[in-house]
Amino acid sequence: MSSMSCLFNAFGGLIDAGGHLDWSDEGTKYLSQWKSAVNMWNDYKPGVIREDTGSAINDVEISDVYEKNNTNATTYWYTGIV
Repeated sequence: MSSMSCLFNAFGGLIDAGGHLDWSDEGTKYLSQWKSAVNMWNDYKPGVIREDTGSAINDVEISDVYEKNNTNATTYWYTGIV
């Protein structure tokens, strides 16, 4: 599988109706790797993934979780319902 295919699988389903994925760092030691993947995606489709500015609804929060199970990553979908 190509790098771009992997990135689409990771990011593609998280892009909101406005065509963006706004993210914030909620405490991860992998921030440089995350930013590298974001840059790779934005080289492919510029401006889609962007760091949350505070005025946008945050689509994704990046954080580290330690849990002993067989799950490598978890995605929680933001519904917009408060």
